Amino acid sequence: MYYNRKSSQVKQIAILVLLILIWAVLYFLPLGDDQAVGDNVASATDNQDESQMEQSGDPLDLQAGELLSQMSVEQKVAQMFIITPEDLTGVARVTVAGGTTQAALSEFQVGGLVYGSSNIVSPEQISTMIANTQTYAREAGGLSLFACIDEQGGGASQLAGNENFGTVETADLSSLTSRDEAYEVGNEIGAYLNSYGFNVDFAPLGNLLYDLSDIQSFGSNPDTVGFLADGMAQGLIANGVLATMKYFPALEGTAASEKTLEQLQSSDLVPFASAIEQNIPLIMVGHVTMPQIATDNVPSSLSKAVVTDLLKGDLDYQGLVVSDALNKETITAVYSSDQAAIKAIQAGNDMLLMPEEFTSAYQGVLAAIDSGEISIEQIDQSVTKIIKAKLQLES
Repeated sequence: MYYNRKSSQVKQIAILVLLILIWAVLYFLPLGDDQAVGDNVASATDNQDESQMEQSGDPLDLQAGELLSQMSVEQKVAQMFIITPEDLTGVARVTVAGGTTQAALSEFQVGGLVYGSSNIVSPEQISTMIANTQTYAREAGGLSLFACIDEQGGGASQLAGNENFGTVETADLSSLTSRDEAYEVGNEIGAYLNSYGFNVDFAPLGNLLYDLSDIQSFGSNPDTVGFLADGMAQGLIANGVLATMKYFPALEGTAASEKTLEQLQSSDLVPFASAIEQNIPLIMVGHVTMPQIATDNVPSSLSKAVVTDLLKGDLDYQGLVVSDALNKETITAVYSSDQAAIKAIQAGNDMLLMPEEFTSAYQGVLAAIDSGEISIEQIDQSVTKIIKAKLQLES
């Protein structure tokens, strides 16, 4: 029989090439079951982000990424809420943290609790209450809580002036003239807040003084407000208390609401731009309607044009963005709790403060993730920032 050696070699080469192709396909084929649409699973973007964090070599990024990877979507969404102890437990007035608080935190591992005057009785009481709550939070989910208070000074405080605490209220903030004076105000407030266990203060106020006599503003000059607010913020931060500049981009009910972007850039936005340069940890977005910026005429806290495009985009803010209280009438008169929560996250807020009905808001966000209205990628970005801020507090 005639034997064609050349033809045999060609066949062998062809078989070899085919085997190589089959191996390549099998090697690069993803393992595991197909992922159903709507499942809450990590996407290719998530894997890219995790890979970038690993490559960065930053221990904080690595730790945050590890903690995030262990969280369920329910835990992630809960971390985006700051609520009152009453909203957490269902108790009319909360002044102690015991079994009811522990059980509630096991079910809802919220990102933070905000304490008001009704929760505060005495130094020992509030210190014990916060310490116990932090223990329960760590046991439930491995993360501490943002223990928040609104202690602005200058007559707008929850603790200063309370006869049981012996803390004297600071002077009118508009009377301050130097950054050092403002720093001392922040340093004094931060010291006593830290001693009781608070780690977030919803202060300083970065808004300009218009015709509202009941607000504690640093004044009407944008540059002056900027360096005084920054001084107070740095005093708080020096004591382990995260400062929160508010209310972005302007105060509700003032003439600022009618300003164009160009007018705001030379006035109301100046203190916020200054705070961003100094790495302010949190910025609170108010409910003022800015028709010149948000053409859909929604409150700033629910506006993507304000939160994402202006604050995170134009001003390049990388810190935590928290909405003003979502139980205010400006919001509740128009939106249900779940609608407001969904719109606030879609706008770009990382954390939601005090929805009117927490459970409804929480369930609404989960449903919006399942339906695709809110992406899990956005949730992960916000929760990563929350985790990192908490890790920095503990370092």
